[in-house]
Amino acid sequence: MVDPTILSGSGLGSSPPNIDPNIDQLTDVQKLLLNGGLLQQTNHVDPFGNTSTAYAGMQNPHDASIKEIANAINSQKAKIDANGYVAEIGRNLTAQELDNMRVIEDGMKDFTFMTNRQSGMNIDNLTSNPWKLIGGVNFQAPTMDVIPGVSEMLAMSSAMNRMNYAMNANQRRFTEGPCAAVEGVFGAIYKAGAILAKILAAIASAVGLLSFLTGILNLVKQLVGLVLNDIGNIGYTLASLKQKAFAALLDLLRQDPCLAYLLETFIAGAGIVSILKGKPGSTFPSF
Repeated sequence: MVDPTILSGSGLGSSPPNIDPNIDQLTDVQKLLLNGGLLQQTNHVDPFGNTSTAYAGMQNPHDASIKEIANAINSQKAKIDANGYVAEIGRNLTAQELDNMRVIEDGMKDFTFMTNRQSGMNIDNLTSNPWKLIGGVNFQAPTMDVIPGVSEMLAMSSAMNRMNYAMNANQRRFTEGPCAAVEGVFGAIYKAGAILAKILAAIASAVGLLSFLTGILNLVKQLVGLVLNDIGNIGYTLASLKQKAFAALLDLLRQDPCLAYLLETFIAGAGIVSILKGKPGSTFPSF
């Protein structure tokens, strides 16, 4: 049985009251963010009914448009009975028409997931494949089935943007504008507005289910294209930042005689050795 004096804090289990603990120095901005509850975690339900954990003070800028589109999809799906029959056209939908509906719904779900991930409306630790239309790939960490959370994406895009413009122009993946790498990682956030507006306009002018399908199918595919492009850019960014970290490590280790010997004698290729030996301050031994 546990001694009640320990539980009460008066026994040997408590710290002496005269200890002066280390205290983090928070900026005024950090204090406001933390004390205002804006970074508290809350439950979020997306327009397709999927629940996720979100930061209270964040938002998906496309949420209102996604809701309208989700409602329209549900309205059109309600016209299809269990056998695929649609009364308004007096026949069953073809296999292609049914697949077009699937592509539209699953494509919008993937776009919703990605933009919620990018905007802090889904910060869950992913344990299963999150994709629907894109989900032909098995969920295996650390492949790009695992999309980082918003804090990681903000940090990596900032680091990549700084690195991007420190590289030679012909080596840059991101080339358009001063924030090119940030826009590359958050493309679905930046670029989807015009496509969503076209989808909503097509929905408003659609006459019946078939008109709905033909009107928005290719536009939804464009949204999926933005997501796929972002996935590729995230993968490139992660790989590039790992290379940057390794370059910094090698630059540091050239001043360590033991590691310099290991690199030159055993594991570094001639190109790396030549670069490291030629830098001022290098302690690479001469043999």
